[in-house]
Amino acid sequence: MALRPRKDIVDPRYLYYLLSTPQTRDSISDLHVGTLIPHFKKHDFAQLKLRLHKDRAAQQAIAEVLGALDDKIAANRALVATTLDLGSAICERAAQTGRSAQVADVAEFHNRKRIPLSARERSERLGSVPYWGANGQLGWVDEAIFDDNYVLIGEDGSVVTEQGTPVIHNLWGPAWVNNHAHVLSGKGISTDLLYFVLRRAHVADAVTGAVQPKLSMGKLKAVQIRLPDDSALPKVDARATSLLQQTRALEAESATLASLRDTLLPALMDGTIRVKDAIATAEEVL
Repeated sequence: MALRPRKDIVDPRYLYYLLSTPQTRDSISDLHVGTLIPHFKKHDFAQLKLRLHKDRAAQQAIAEVLGALDDKIAANRALVATTLDLGSAICERAAQTGRSAQVADVAEFHNRKRIPLSARERSERLGSVPYWGANGQLGWVDEAIFDDNYVLIGEDGSVVTEQGTPVIHNLWGPAWVNNHAHVLSGKGISTDLLYFVLRRAHVADAVTGAVQPKLSMGKLKAVQIRLPDDSALPKVDARATSLLQQTRALEAESATLASLRDTLLPALMDGTIRVKDAIATAEEVL
């Protein structure tokens, strides 16, 4: 559903944030009908009551505070993508004069430690530990079964991109991983370099299954990859680690910014915190 704000009444970005508050989201959920596919009717949505600041200047000030946080998060996300592409390019260039190997030669698999949890089980043990699957982070749980640096590669479901490369994630710190993602660490090379090497590896030919694509451990182990030669390996390895440390710092900063935004959002909307105080708080992290 697309909305066209009445700009004589409400600032467009302010309206976006107003619709994003927990209170508004709960009100929208109350409009849902249907059990298999919850949805709401356009007429019912039009009757949704919103409490907004009447002063346009106040609306714009609130939108600017929250928008500054989101803009910084977006900038960090773009910088992370650029940094990852740089790392892949460096590794590819170094591997042109390097050697061929199989994934099994440079990766340890830790799949036996994975434990799947149903949605109900996850809801019963909510916590601060990320819960990961093939598509990335799926939620939070109260316990970690991994606590180190790993590479995650989709095993079934989402396993290959349009470019034929694996669906891949870099994991660090406490985490829980289900049985839909392979868990790897480096063997003879750093896990960081392993991530960049696998990020552009061609795995499409190793994927089986038409209805439910699958990249089995055996097939993944046999995938051919290119590595820098032994003389260049230490330098490229160190560069890979440095670049991933930069992305982790950016992602940690973005998580802090998102948490602050989510804290300020309802408080600004209901007047619990004044705009000038929110600005001062935001300036401490921007």
